[in-house]
Amino acid sequence: MGIRGFVGSGDSAPAFSADVLRIEVVGDVGLHLTVVDLPGLVSVENEEHDTHDIKLVEDIVDSYLQSSRTIILAVVQATNDIATQPIIQCAHHIDRAGERTVGIITKPDLINKGTEGRIAHLTNNLDSTRLKHGFFLLKNPSPQQLEEGLLGDHLERELPKVCAEVRLLLDKTKVQLQDLGQERPTVSEQRFFLKRNFPNRLRGQIHTLNSLFADYMRDKSQKRKTERVPIDDLFESSADSEEDREKEDKYDHSGDADEPFYMNETEFDRWIKKIYRNTRGLELPSNYNNAFLTELFHEQSSRWPAIAKRTHTSRPRGDTHICYSGAGTCGQRRAHPSGYTQDPRPLPSKQSQHRAGRKARHDRANTVLEHGLQSVSDDWGKIHVSNTPHDLAKLLGSLQNHVVVNMEQQACEEAKAGLAAYYKVDMKTFVDNVCRQIMERHIVRNLRHLFTPTDVLAFSDEEVELIASEPNSRQDRRKELKILEKHLEESFFELCS
Repeated sequence: MGIRGFVGSGDSAPAFSADVLRIEVVGDVGLHLTVVDLPGLVSVENEEHDTHDIKLVEDIVDSYLQSSRTIILAVVQATNDIATQPIIQCAHHIDRAGERTVGIITKPDLINKGTEGRIAHLTNNLDSTRLKHGFFLLKNPSPQQLEEGLLGDHLERELPKVCAEVRLLLDKTKVQLQDLGQERPTVSEQRFFLKRNFPNRLRGQIHTLNSLFADYMRDKSQKRKTERVPIDDLFESSADSEEDREKEDKYDHSGDADEPFYMNETEFDRWIKKIYRNTRGLELPSNYNNAFLTELFHEQSSRWPAIAKRTHTSRPRGDTHICYSGAGTCGQRRAHPSGYTQDPRPLPSKQSQHRAGRKARHDRANTVLEHGLQSVSDDWGKIHVSNTPHDLAKLLGSLQNHVVVNMEQQACEEAKAGLAAYYKVDMKTFVDNVCRQIMERHIVRNLRHLFTPTDVLAFSDEEVELIASEPNSRQDRRKELKILEKHLEESFFELCS
Protein backbone atom coordinates (compact mmCIF):
# COMPACT_ATOMS: atom_id res chain seq x y z
CA MET A 1 0.00 0.00 0.00
CA GLY A 2 3.02 2.26 0.41
CA ILE A 3 1.93 3.80 3.71
CA ARG A 4 4.20 5.04 6.45
CA GLY A 5 5.63 2.45 8.88
CA PHE A 6 6.10 -0.45 6.46
CA VAL A 7 9.28 -1.79 4.92
CA GLY A 8 10.30 0.21 1.89
CA SER A 9 8.33 3.31 2.90
CA GLY A 10 10.10 6.42 4.00
CA ASP A 11 9.08 9.03 6.54
CA SER A 12 7.49 11.07 3.76
CA ALA A 13 5.03 8.30 2.87
CA PRO A 14 1.37 9.08 3.54
CA ALA A 15 -0.42 7.82 6.67
CA PHE A 16 -3.45 6.58 4.66
CA SER A 17 -4.02 4.94 1.31
CA ALA A 18 -7.04 4.56 -0.93
CA ASP A 19 -6.37 0.81 -1.15
CA VAL A 20 -8.87 -1.40 0.71
CA LEU A 21 -7.89 -4.28 3.00
CA ARG A 22 -10.66 -6.80 2.43
CA ILE A 23 -11.43 -9.80 4.67
CA GLU A 24 -13.95 -12.32 3.33
CA VAL A 25 -15.84 -14.64 5.66
CA VAL A 26 -16.86 -17.84 3.86
CA GLY A 27 -19.55 -20.05 5.31
CA ASP A 28 -23.16 -20.17 6.39
CA VAL A 29 -22.97 -17.03 8.53
CA GLY A 30 -26.35 -15.69 7.50
CA LEU A 31 -25.00 -12.17 6.85
CA HIS A 32 -25.96 -10.44 3.63
CA LEU A 33 -24.00 -7.24 4.17
CA THR A 34 -20.47 -5.84 4.14
CA VAL A 35 -18.99 -4.22 7.24
CA VAL A 36 -16.60 -1.34 6.41
CA ASP A 37 -14.35 0.09 9.14
CA LEU A 38 -13.51 3.63 8.01
CA PRO A 39 -10.75 5.74 9.60
CA GLY A 40 -11.79 8.53 11.89
CA LEU A 41 -12.08 12.04 10.47
CA VAL A 42 -9.04 14.24 11.23
CA SER A 43 -9.64 17.94 11.74
CA VAL A 44 -6.14 19.38 12.50
CA GLU A 45 -2.79 18.79 10.84
CA ASN A 46 -0.02 17.32 12.97
CA GLU A 47 3.19 15.36 12.61
CA GLU A 48 1.34 12.17 11.67
CA HIS A 49 -1.35 13.61 9.38
CA ASP A 50 -0.77 16.24 6.75
CA THR A 51 -3.22 18.02 4.46
CA HIS A 52 -3.10 15.18 1.93
CA ASP A 53 -4.02 12.60 4.58
CA ILE A 54 -6.93 14.69 5.86
CA LYS A 55 -8.31 15.17 2.35
CA LEU A 56 -7.89 11.45 1.51
CA VAL A 57 -9.80 10.36 4.61
CA GLU A 58 -12.64 12.77 3.85
CA ASP A 59 -12.90 11.49 0.28
CA ILE A 60 -12.97 7.85 1.43
CA VAL A 61 -15.67 8.54 4.03
CA ASP A 62 -17.78 10.57 1.60
CA SER A 63 -17.54 7.88 -1.10
CA TYR A 64 -19.09 5.28 1.21
CA LEU A 65 -21.62 7.53 2.97
CA GLN A 66 -23.07 8.87 -0.27
CA SER A 67 -24.20 5.40 -1.37
CA SER A 68 -27.94 4.93 -0.74
CA ARG A 69 -27.32 1.33 0.36
CA THR A 70 -24.93 2.34 3.16
CA ILE A 71 -26.07 2.21 6.79
CA ILE A 72 -24.11 4.89 8.67
CA LEU A 73 -22.95 3.91 12.16
CA ALA A 74 -21.81 7.29 13.50
CA VAL A 75 -19.37 6.49 16.32
CA VAL A 76 -18.80 9.30 18.85
CA GLN A 77 -17.15 9.42 22.26
CA ALA A 78 -19.24 10.18 25.31
CA THR A 79 -16.62 12.66 26.57
CA ASN A 80 -16.97 14.92 23.51
CA ASP A 81 -19.66 17.38 22.52
CA ILE A 82 -21.86 15.34 20.21
CA ALA A 83 -23.14 18.35 18.29
CA THR A 84 -19.62 19.32 17.15
CA GLN A 85 -18.51 15.85 16.06
CA PRO A 86 -17.51 15.84 12.35
CA ILE A 87 -19.14 12.47 11.64
CA ILE A 88 -22.50 13.70 12.96
CA GLN A 89 -22.28 16.80 10.80
CA CYS A 90 -21.24 14.79 7.75
CA ALA A 91 -24.02 12.22 8.24
CA HIS A 92 -26.60 15.00 8.69
CA HIS A 93 -25.38 16.67 5.50
CA ILE A 94 -25.56 13.48 3.40
CA ASP A 95 -28.56 11.77 5.03
CA ARG A 96 -30.85 14.69 5.84
CA ALA A 97 -33.91 12.45 6.43
CA GLY A 98 -31.93 10.35 8.91
CA GLU A 99 -33.15 7.08 7.39
CA ARG A 100 -29.67 5.52 7.22
CA THR A 101 -27.97 6.93 10.32
CA VAL A 102 -27.60 5.28 13.74
CA GLY A 103 -25.57 6.82 16.57
CA ILE A 104 -23.06 4.76 18.58
CA ILE A 105 -21.77 6.24 21.88
CA THR A 106 -18.49 4.75 23.12
CA LYS A 107 -16.37 5.06 26.28
CA PRO A 108 -19.17 6.07 28.69
CA ASP A 109 -16.94 4.97 31.59
CA LEU A 110 -14.60 7.95 30.96
CA ILE A 111 -17.16 10.71 31.57
CA ASN A 112 -16.86 12.91 34.62
CA LYS A 113 -19.07 12.35 37.61
CA GLY A 114 -22.13 14.56 37.53
CA THR A 115 -22.47 14.49 33.74
CA GLU A 116 -24.21 11.12 33.56
CA GLY A 117 -27.57 12.84 33.00
CA ARG A 118 -26.40 14.30 29.71
CA ILE A 119 -25.41 10.86 28.43
CA ALA A 120 -28.72 9.44 29.62
CA HIS A 121 -30.66 12.11 27.73
CA LEU A 122 -28.53 11.53 24.63
CA THR A 123 -29.01 7.77 24.80
CA ASN A 124 -32.78 8.21 25.08
CA ASN A 125 -32.65 10.60 22.08
CA LEU A 126 -33.87 13.49 24.27
CA ASP A 127 -30.87 15.80 23.86
CA SER A 128 -30.62 18.69 21.44
CA THR A 129 -28.80 16.44 18.96
CA ARG A 130 -31.29 13.84 17.87
CA LEU A 131 -31.31 11.08 15.29
CA LYS A 132 -34.34 9.41 13.80
CA HIS A 133 -33.16 5.96 14.87
CA GLY A 134 -31.57 7.18 18.11
CA PHE A 135 -28.27 6.39 19.84
CA PHE A 136 -26.96 3.12 21.24
CA LEU A 137 -24.54 2.92 24.15
CA LEU A 138 -21.48 0.66 23.79
CA LYS A 139 -19.53 0.04 26.98
CA ASN A 140 -16.41 -2.09 27.22
CA PRO A 141 -15.14 -3.45 30.54
CA SER A 142 -13.23 -0.81 32.47
CA PRO A 143 -9.60 -1.42 33.51
CA GLN A 144 -10.80 -1.99 37.07
CA GLN A 145 -13.29 -4.60 35.94
CA LEU A 146 -10.62 -6.31 33.88
CA GLU A 147 -8.35 -6.40 36.91
CA GLU A 148 -11.14 -7.83 39.08
CA GLY A 149 -11.72 -10.59 36.55
CA LEU A 150 -15.47 -10.07 36.22
CA LEU A 151 -15.42 -11.07 32.57
CA GLY A 152 -13.30 -14.11 33.30
CA ASP A 153 -15.73 -15.25 36.01
CA HIS A 154 -18.60 -14.89 33.58
CA LEU A 155 -16.80 -16.94 30.95
CA GLU A 156 -15.92 -19.55 33.54
CA ARG A 157 -19.58 -19.90 34.49
CA GLU A 158 -20.89 -20.04 30.95
CA LEU A 159 -18.18 -22.19 29.38
CA PRO A 160 -19.57 -25.52 30.71
CA LYS A 161 -22.95 -24.65 29.19
CA VAL A 162 -21.31 -24.03 25.83
CA CYS A 163 -19.46 -27.34 26.10
CA ALA A 164 -22.72 -29.13 26.89
CA GLU A 165 -24.45 -27.57 23.88
CA VAL A 166 -21.58 -28.51 21.58
CA ARG A 167 -21.60 -32.05 22.98
CA LEU A 168 -25.35 -32.35 22.44
CA LEU A 169 -25.06 -31.15 18.85
CA LEU A 170 -22.16 -33.55 18.28
CA ASP A 171 -24.21 -36.50 19.58
CA LYS A 172 -27.13 -35.56 17.32
CA THR A 173 -24.78 -35.39 14.35
CA LYS A 174 -23.39 -38.84 15.11
CA VAL A 175 -26.90 -40.27 15.40
CA GLN A 176 -27.79 -38.80 12.02
CA LEU A 177 -24.67 -40.38 10.54
CA GLN A 178 -25.63 -43.75 11.98
CA ASP A 179 -29.14 -43.43 10.55
CA LEU A 180 -27.64 -43.07 7.08
CA GLY A 181 -26.29 -46.61 7.36
CA GLN A 182 -22.95 -48.07 6.42
CA GLU A 183 -20.83 -46.01 4.06
CA ARG A 184 -19.84 -47.90 0.93
CA PRO A 185 -18.00 -45.64 -1.53
CA THR A 186 -15.92 -48.37 -3.21
CA VAL A 187 -17.05 -51.41 -5.19
CA SER A 188 -15.40 -53.82 -2.75
CA GLU A 189 -17.32 -52.32 0.15
CA GLN A 190 -20.52 -52.55 -1.86
CA ARG A 191 -19.90 -56.25 -2.51
CA PHE A 192 -19.32 -56.83 1.18
CA PHE A 193 -22.51 -54.90 1.93
CA LEU A 194 -24.53 -57.20 -0.33
CA LYS A 195 -23.07 -60.38 1.16
CA ARG A 196 -23.60 -59.27 4.75
CA ASN A 197 -26.98 -57.51 4.59
CA PHE A 198 -28.92 -59.89 2.36
CA PRO A 199 -29.75 -62.35 5.21
CA ASN A 200 -30.77 -59.48 7.50
CA ARG A 201 -32.97 -57.93 4.81
CA LEU A 202 -34.56 -61.31 4.11
CA ARG A 203 -35.19 -61.94 7.80
CA GLY A 204 -36.79 -58.51 8.18
CA GLN A 205 -39.14 -59.08 5.24
CA ILE A 206 -40.15 -62.51 6.54
CA HIS A 207 -40.92 -61.00 9.94
CA THR A 208 -43.05 -58.33 8.26
CA LEU A 209 -44.99 -60.93 6.26
CA ASN A 210 -45.58 -63.05 9.35
CA SER A 211 -46.85 -60.03 11.27
CA LEU A 212 -49.23 -59.07 8.46
CA PHE A 213 -50.48 -62.65 8.27
CA ALA A 214 -51.08 -62.81 12.03
CA ASP A 215 -52.90 -59.46 12.03
CA TYR A 216 -55.13 -60.53 9.16
CA MET A 217 -55.93 -63.85 10.81
CA ARG A 218 -56.86 -62.08 14.02
CA ASP A 219 -59.15 -59.54 12.34
CA LYS A 220 -60.57 -61.17 9.19
CA SER A 221 -59.99 -64.93 9.23
CA GLN A 222 -63.58 -65.82 10.21
CA LYS A 223 -65.90 -66.96 7.46
CA ARG A 224 -68.70 -65.02 9.14
CA LYS A 225 -67.97 -61.88 11.12
CA THR A 226 -70.54 -60.03 13.19
CA GLU A 227 -70.91 -56.29 13.41
CA ARG A 228 -71.22 -54.44 16.70
CA VAL A 229 -74.81 -54.04 17.89
CA PRO A 230 -76.41 -52.68 21.11
CA ILE A 231 -76.13 -55.01 24.07
CA ASP A 232 -79.92 -55.34 24.37
CA ASP A 233 -79.98 -57.38 21.15
CA LEU A 234 -77.91 -60.10 22.82
CA PHE A 235 -80.69 -60.91 25.29
CA GLU A 236 -83.79 -60.62 23.10
CA SER A 237 -85.76 -63.82 22.87
CA SER A 238 -88.07 -64.08 19.89
CA ALA A 239 -89.16 -66.87 17.56
CA ASP A 240 -88.05 -66.81 13.92
CA SER A 241 -90.71 -65.88 11.44
CA GLU A 242 -91.31 -67.76 8.21
CA GLU A 243 -89.92 -64.78 6.29
CA ASP A 244 -86.67 -64.92 8.26
CA ARG A 245 -86.37 -68.66 7.65
CA GLU A 246 -86.77 -68.16 3.90
CA LYS A 247 -84.29 -65.26 3.90
CA GLU A 248 -81.73 -67.35 5.76
CA ASP A 249 -81.54 -69.91 2.96
CA LYS A 250 -80.81 -67.22 0.35
CA TYR A 251 -77.58 -66.00 2.00
CA ASP A 252 -74.37 -66.66 0.13
CA HIS A 253 -72.13 -68.23 2.77
CA SER A 254 -69.37 -69.23 0.38
CA GLY A 255 -67.04 -66.40 1.37
CA ASP A 256 -63.62 -65.91 -0.21
CA ALA A 257 -59.97 -65.56 0.75
CA ASP A 258 -60.07 -61.77 0.80
CA GLU A 259 -62.91 -60.71 3.05
CA PRO A 260 -65.21 -62.46 5.53
CA PHE A 261 -68.99 -62.47 5.15
CA TYR A 262 -70.23 -59.61 7.34
CA MET A 263 -73.60 -59.89 9.07
CA ASN A 264 -75.35 -58.40 12.05
CA GLU A 265 -75.89 -60.20 15.35
CA THR A 266 -79.40 -61.33 14.47
CA GLU A 267 -78.26 -62.92 11.23
CA PHE A 268 -75.36 -64.61 13.01
CA ASP A 269 -77.70 -66.06 15.65
CA ARG A 270 -80.02 -67.27 12.89
CA TRP A 271 -77.12 -69.12 11.28
CA ILE A 272 -76.18 -70.73 14.60
CA LYS A 273 -79.78 -71.85 15.13
CA LYS A 274 -79.83 -73.38 11.68
CA ILE A 275 -76.70 -75.44 12.43
CA TYR A 276 -78.16 -76.37 15.82
CA ARG A 277 -81.32 -77.75 14.23
CA ASN A 278 -79.35 -79.66 11.60
CA THR A 279 -77.10 -81.32 14.20
CA ARG A 280 -79.72 -81.83 16.91
CA GLY A 281 -79.80 -85.31 18.44
CA LEU A 282 -81.44 -86.86 21.47
CA GLU A 283 -79.91 -84.48 24.00
CA LEU A 284 -82.11 -82.61 26.46
CA PRO A 285 -83.32 -79.06 25.72
CA SER A 286 -80.75 -76.27 26.37
CA ASN A 287 -77.98 -78.83 25.70
CA TYR A 288 -76.08 -79.61 22.51
CA ASN A 289 -73.89 -82.43 21.26
CA ASN A 290 -70.31 -82.35 20.04
CA ALA A 291 -71.34 -82.27 16.38
CA PHE A 292 -72.94 -78.84 16.83
CA LEU A 293 -69.76 -77.13 18.02
CA THR A 294 -67.73 -79.15 15.51
CA GLU A 295 -69.79 -77.89 12.59
CA LEU A 296 -69.64 -74.28 13.81
CA PHE A 297 -65.87 -74.38 14.17
CA HIS A 298 -65.42 -76.12 10.81
CA GLU A 299 -67.46 -73.45 9.03
CA GLN A 300 -65.76 -70.49 10.70
CA SER A 301 -62.24 -71.82 10.03
CA SER A 302 -62.86 -72.94 6.44
CA ARG A 303 -61.01 -69.88 5.03
CA TRP A 304 -57.75 -70.57 6.87
CA PRO A 305 -56.01 -72.72 4.20
CA ALA A 306 -56.85 -70.25 1.43
CA ILE A 307 -55.57 -67.30 3.48
CA ALA A 308 -52.33 -69.07 4.38
CA LYS A 309 -51.76 -70.28 0.82
CA ARG A 310 -52.31 -66.81 -0.59
CA THR A 311 -49.95 -65.33 2.02
CA HIS A 312 -46.97 -67.63 1.48
CA THR A 313 -47.29 -67.97 -2.32
CA SER A 314 -47.96 -64.32 -3.21
CA ARG A 315 -45.00 -62.38 -4.55
CA PRO A 316 -44.03 -59.50 -2.23
CA ARG A 317 -43.34 -56.06 -3.58
CA GLY A 318 -40.17 -54.00 -3.40
CA ASP A 319 -36.65 -55.24 -2.94
CA THR A 320 -37.60 -58.78 -1.84
CA HIS A 321 -38.76 -59.97 -5.28
CA ILE A 322 -35.31 -61.41 -5.90
CA CYS A 323 -35.89 -63.80 -2.99
CA TYR A 324 -39.35 -65.01 -3.87
CA SER A 325 -39.10 -65.19 -7.63
CA GLY A 326 -37.23 -68.45 -7.21
CA ALA A 327 -39.05 -69.76 -4.18
CA GLY A 328 -40.63 -72.51 -6.27
CA THR A 329 -37.24 -74.04 -7.05
CA CYS A 330 -35.74 -73.77 -3.58
CA GLY A 331 -36.35 -77.41 -2.74
CA GLN A 332 -37.68 -80.62 -4.20
CA ARG A 333 -40.55 -80.65 -1.72
CA ARG A 334 -42.69 -77.60 -1.06
CA ALA A 335 -45.21 -77.39 1.76
CA HIS A 336 -48.73 -76.10 1.26
CA PRO A 337 -51.14 -74.98 3.95
CA SER A 338 -53.69 -77.44 2.56
CA GLY A 339 -51.34 -80.18 3.64
CA TYR A 340 -52.01 -79.26 7.24
CA THR A 341 -55.21 -81.22 7.59
CA GLN A 342 -56.86 -79.42 10.44
CA ASP A 343 -59.14 -81.53 12.58
CA PRO A 344 -62.56 -79.87 12.38
CA ARG A 345 -63.47 -81.23 15.79
CA PRO A 346 -62.73 -78.97 18.77
CA LEU A 347 -60.18 -80.40 21.13
CA PRO A 348 -61.75 -80.14 24.60
CA SER A 349 -58.81 -81.96 26.13
CA LYS A 350 -56.60 -78.91 25.77
CA GLN A 351 -56.29 -77.07 29.03
CA SER A 352 -55.95 -73.70 27.29
CA GLN A 353 -59.22 -74.27 25.45
CA HIS A 354 -60.94 -75.24 28.69
CA ARG A 355 -59.73 -72.04 30.32
CA ALA A 356 -60.85 -69.99 27.34
CA GLY A 357 -64.30 -71.60 27.43
CA ARG A 358 -64.72 -70.95 31.15
CA LYS A 359 -63.60 -67.36 30.69
CA ALA A 360 -66.09 -66.82 27.84
CA ARG A 361 -68.97 -68.14 29.96
CA HIS A 362 -67.81 -66.08 32.92
CA ASP A 363 -67.64 -62.93 30.79
CA ARG A 364 -71.12 -63.57 29.45
CA ALA A 365 -72.47 -63.98 32.98
CA ASN A 366 -70.78 -60.74 34.00
CA THR A 367 -72.35 -58.99 31.02
CA VAL A 368 -75.79 -60.20 32.04
CA LEU A 369 -75.22 -59.08 35.62
CA GLU A 370 -73.92 -55.67 34.54
CA HIS A 371 -76.89 -55.16 32.24
CA GLY A 372 -79.27 -56.14 35.03
CA LEU A 373 -77.72 -53.71 37.49
CA GLN A 374 -77.90 -50.97 34.88
CA SER A 375 -81.61 -51.66 34.42
CA VAL A 376 -82.19 -51.38 38.18
CA SER A 377 -80.34 -48.06 38.21
CA ASP A 378 -82.41 -46.77 35.29
CA ASP A 379 -85.74 -47.82 36.87
CA TRP A 380 -85.11 -47.10 40.58
CA GLY A 381 -82.19 -44.67 40.61
CA LYS A 382 -78.84 -45.25 42.26
CA ILE A 383 -78.79 -48.65 43.90
CA HIS A 384 -77.18 -49.65 47.18
CA VAL A 385 -77.23 -53.43 47.42
CA SER A 386 -77.98 -54.55 50.96
CA ASN A 387 -79.60 -57.51 52.71
CA THR A 388 -83.01 -55.88 52.93
CA PRO A 389 -85.78 -57.84 51.19
CA HIS A 390 -86.80 -54.79 49.18
CA ASP A 391 -83.36 -54.27 47.61
CA LEU A 392 -82.90 -57.97 46.95
CA ALA A 393 -86.30 -58.16 45.30
CA LYS A 394 -85.45 -55.28 42.96
CA LEU A 395 -82.12 -56.86 42.01
CA LEU A 396 -83.53 -60.35 41.47
CA GLY A 397 -86.41 -58.96 39.47
CA SER A 398 -84.07 -57.12 37.15
CA LEU A 399 -81.90 -60.20 36.66
CA GLN A 400 -84.97 -62.35 36.04
CA ASN A 401 -85.88 -60.16 33.07
CA HIS A 402 -82.58 -61.09 31.39
CA VAL A 403 -82.75 -64.83 31.97
CA VAL A 404 -83.07 -66.70 28.68
CA VAL A 405 -86.11 -68.96 28.97
CA ASN A 406 -85.94 -70.21 25.36
CA MET A 407 -84.07 -73.53 25.60
CA GLU A 408 -82.96 -73.38 21.98
CA GLN A 409 -81.57 -69.88 22.38
CA GLN A 410 -79.84 -70.91 25.61
CA ALA A 411 -78.04 -73.74 23.84
CA CYS A 412 -77.04 -71.46 20.97
CA GLU A 413 -75.68 -68.82 23.36
CA GLU A 414 -73.58 -71.45 25.14
CA ALA A 415 -72.27 -72.80 21.85
CA LYS A 416 -71.44 -69.32 20.60
CA ALA A 417 -69.35 -68.64 23.71
CA GLY A 418 -67.56 -71.96 23.31
CA LEU A 419 -66.97 -71.32 19.61
CA ALA A 420 -65.34 -67.95 20.34
CA ALA A 421 -63.03 -69.54 22.92
CA TYR A 422 -61.98 -72.53 20.81
CA TYR A 423 -61.59 -70.42 17.68
CA LYS A 424 -59.21 -68.00 19.40
CA VAL A 425 -56.95 -70.76 20.73
CA ASP A 426 -56.83 -72.80 17.52
CA MET A 427 -56.33 -69.71 15.38
CA LYS A 428 -53.17 -68.87 17.34
CA THR A 429 -51.94 -72.45 16.91
CA PHE A 430 -52.60 -72.34 13.16
CA VAL A 431 -50.74 -69.03 12.77
CA ASP A 432 -47.79 -70.41 14.70
CA ASN A 433 -47.72 -73.57 12.55
CA VAL A 434 -47.82 -71.62 9.29
CA CYS A 435 -45.07 -69.21 10.36
CA ARG A 436 -42.79 -71.89 11.77
CA GLN A 437 -43.34 -74.98 9.65
CA ILE A 438 -44.21 -73.51 6.27
CA MET A 439 -42.34 -70.22 6.17
CA GLU A 440 -39.28 -71.17 8.22
CA ARG A 441 -38.82 -74.87 7.53
CA HIS A 442 -39.87 -75.18 3.89
CA ILE A 443 -39.20 -71.73 2.39
CA VAL A 444 -36.75 -69.56 4.32
CA ARG A 445 -34.36 -72.41 5.05
CA ASN A 446 -33.91 -73.08 1.33
CA LEU A 447 -33.60 -69.44 0.31
CA ARG A 448 -30.01 -69.31 1.51
CA HIS A 449 -29.07 -71.17 -1.69
CA LEU A 450 -30.82 -68.59 -3.86
CA PHE A 451 -28.43 -65.68 -3.31
CA THR A 452 -24.97 -66.71 -2.12
CA PRO A 453 -21.63 -64.88 -1.76
CA THR A 454 -20.53 -66.64 -4.95
CA ASP A 455 -23.33 -64.92 -6.83
CA VAL A 456 -22.15 -61.56 -5.50
CA LEU A 457 -18.61 -62.23 -6.70
CA ALA A 458 -19.97 -63.06 -10.16
CA PHE A 459 -21.53 -59.61 -10.52
CA SER A 460 -19.64 -57.03 -12.52
CA ASP A 461 -18.53 -53.78 -10.92
CA GLU A 462 -21.25 -51.89 -12.78
CA GLU A 463 -23.95 -54.26 -11.52
CA VAL A 464 -22.71 -54.07 -7.95
CA GLU A 465 -22.61 -50.28 -8.07
CA LEU A 466 -26.09 -50.15 -9.58
CA ILE A 467 -27.53 -52.36 -6.82
CA ALA A 468 -25.64 -51.37 -3.67
CA SER A 469 -24.36 -47.81 -4.16
CA GLU A 470 -25.81 -44.96 -2.13
CA PRO A 471 -27.97 -42.26 -3.75
CA ASN A 472 -26.24 -38.96 -4.49
CA SER A 473 -28.43 -37.12 -2.00
CA ARG A 474 -27.35 -39.46 0.80
CA GLN A 475 -23.69 -39.12 -0.16
CA ASP A 476 -23.93 -35.32 -0.07
CA ARG A 477 -25.71 -35.43 3.27
CA ARG A 478 -23.05 -37.75 4.68
CA LYS A 479 -20.27 -35.36 3.59
CA GLU A 480 -22.01 -32.43 5.26
CA LEU A 481 -22.49 -34.35 8.49
CA LYS A 482 -18.87 -35.53 8.52
CA ILE A 483 -17.56 -31.99 8.08
CA LEU A 484 -19.87 -30.78 10.85
CA GLU A 485 -18.80 -33.65 13.09
CA LYS A 486 -15.12 -32.83 12.55
CA HIS A 487 -15.57 -29.15 13.39
CA LEU A 488 -17.68 -29.94 16.45
CA GLU A 489 -15.07 -32.39 17.74
CA GLU A 490 -12.33 -29.79 17.30
CA SER A 491 -14.42 -27.14 19.04
CA PHE A 492 -15.31 -29.48 21.89
CA PHE A 493 -11.66 -30.43 22.38
CA GLU A 494 -10.57 -26.77 22.46
CA LEU A 495 -13.32 -25.75 24.86
CA CYS A 496 -12.68 -28.59 27.28
CA SER A 497 -8.87 -28.47 27.18
